[in-house]
Amino acid sequence: MPAREHRSFDWAAIEGEVGSRLPADYKLVAESFPYGWFRRFVRVQPPERLSDYEEPLSEFASGQLEALREWRATGEVSFPYPLFPEPGGVLPWGHIRSPGLAFWLTGPGDPDGWPVVVSPEEFEYWDRFDGSMCDFLTEVVAARYDTSGFFDGPYHTVTGESGKRHITGQPIVLAERPLFEPDSVPPPPVPQVPRAPRADFWLIKLQPLGGRKPVNEMATLRALAGPPPAGVAQVDWASVHARLGFRLPADYREFIDTYGPGTFGDIQIMAPGASRGMDLFALLERKYSQVRGLVRDDRVDPPFCPEPGGTVSWGETTGGWTCGWAPASPDPDEWTVVAIMPTRNLRGFSLRPGLSFTSMLTEHAEQDLVDHGLVPLRDPAAGPATFTPHGAT
Repeated sequence: MPAREHRSFDWAAIEGEVGSRLPADYKLVAESFPYGWFRRFVRVQPPERLSDYEEPLSEFASGQLEALREWRATGEVSFPYPLFPEPGGVLPWGHIRSPGLAFWLTGPGDPDGWPVVVSPEEFEYWDRFDGSMCDFLTEVVAARYDTSGFFDGPYHTVTGESGKRHITGQPIVLAERPLFEPDSVPPPPVPQVPRAPRADFWLIKLQPLGGRKPVNEMATLRALAGPPPAGVAQVDWASVHARLGFRLPADYREFIDTYGPGTFGDIQIMAPGASRGMDLFALLERKYSQVRGLVRDDRVDPPFCPEPGGTVSWGETTGGWTCGWAPASPDPDEWTVVAIMPTRNLRGFSLRPGLSFTSMLTEHAEQDLVDHGLVPLRDPAAGPATFTPHGAT
């Protein structure tokens, strides 16, 4: 496969955008080879935007790393390596068609000595290749690279007796694939327009989970939170409801009139009209602004107030989770609490039917008594959950 391309790039500028020096063999491949798939298995990301549909290396790497950091923050997956620019972090340089990603394992030394790490998109399998990117591509083209950790679609997920998931599929046989397939120019993308999620989104999500009703556990929560602070201002709930266009659950109103806004354990609880970042109205606007104008999938992307049936946010955790209600009933006292994962587009959530505002906070305080909470459990070293009023020193 001869190298016939003759490109030139401003490598100083590219490395400045990436935030690191790059290996010499990557530069040589970028300047000399056409772009495409080696053995329909791996593709090198170009250093610059060569067309409207192609991300440059800096944008590709930063976008993938941001998504991985958000996923890591949920606690649902752990990575065996840090993420660039963390010391010794992995830095994406290409795609694996399984699908997955190819990385450099960066280090303090010469980039030409960086090994390669590859993983499928579920990131349950990681393979370190102790050679350069060109060495890796050579092994792939020669059909010597061991692809047993990767599969071709369709995929199947099998759960063993231990509860661990295993993904299986058609094996990848490199020798049966073409040595190299150059990119073909895809048709112009179809313009996408913002699409609001369904108004009955939460009703659809809750129906298969059963009809358990939320319970007001304010009495139990009082015992856990301790004495309320003095001089808590009473909220004009009639005005609040008139502004919102709907009522809020009674146990939330009772809590706010008793304790006011503040932090309970790892959860910040907002109140209508509160100051310095604790205003419920400001939180609702901030969450809606994160999704307003995005192209969303009405099967997986929840709506947010003021969208019809939208999530009514009331707090945030120190880890970035959004706490709110899933308003699947006309009666707010039947709303169950939902926790939205800390992703940029607020996609992904934790939901359990029948969990009221006070039940969720009680569960958060009694974390050692439950298998799992709606949000990630607190660090046991932090001690019992206590309530700190907003503005307290």
